[in-house]
Amino acid sequence: MFWRERERESKNLDGGGPPTGQVRVLIVGDSGVGKTSLVHLIVNGSAVARPNPTIGCMVSVKHLTYKSSASSSYSLKSDMERDFFVELWDISGHERYKASRPLFYSQINGEP
Repeated sequence: MFWRERERESKNLDGGGPPTGQVRVLIVGDSGVGKTSLVHLIVNGSAVARPNPTIGCMVSVKHLTYKSSASSSYSLKSDMERDFFVELWDISGHERYKASRPLFYSQINGEP
């Protein structure tokens, strides 16, 4: 996806540039509880009153720059900042997709 290309580009600039990370967050829950509205709020800054039902899974990506609060006059800018691409996986809560949900849980760390 596009963050991998950006990560490669950042390594080629100025001796590597600030490090880039990737975080995957699964949004799970029953159908109709507001998962899609939550993702839209995080990514776009506004909620959706009546979104279309999610079919299977919808993935959104948000680019964030983490700025360390532990800064000193000796730190370099790249030591204080780090770019992250946060993947928000909106997993359908509808009963008809229950059997396919485990496909989205692979390579995920955490507890149900």
